[in-house]
Amino acid sequence: MPLAHVNDVDIFYEEKGEGEPLILIAGIGQWREFWYRNVDALAEHFRVITFDNRGIGESTKPDGEITVEDMGRDVIGLIDELGIEKAHLLGHSLGGGIG
Repeated sequence: MPLAHVNDVDIFYEEKGEGEPLILIAGIGQWREFWYRNVDALAEHFRVITFDNRGIGESTKPDGEITVEDMGRDVIGLIDELGIEKAHLLGHSLGGGIG
């Protein structure tokens, strides 16, 4: 199970494909499976990375309030953990704000 430990939480993520990294960020209350209809087509052109935001799906939930800024720092931490210098970001709903 791929986990990245960032900002005191474990972020569950999955990767598919090769090429430039494309990180898909789901909206409020959604987990990485939100993107299931898109991943295969995108993976033909990109290294697609989907993940569960903190407190959602298989990522851990910290005590206290979760802010958009916290989730944005999680994305940066995931990028760093995966050794990515730059990436394309695609967010849906709150995922756009996180990006």
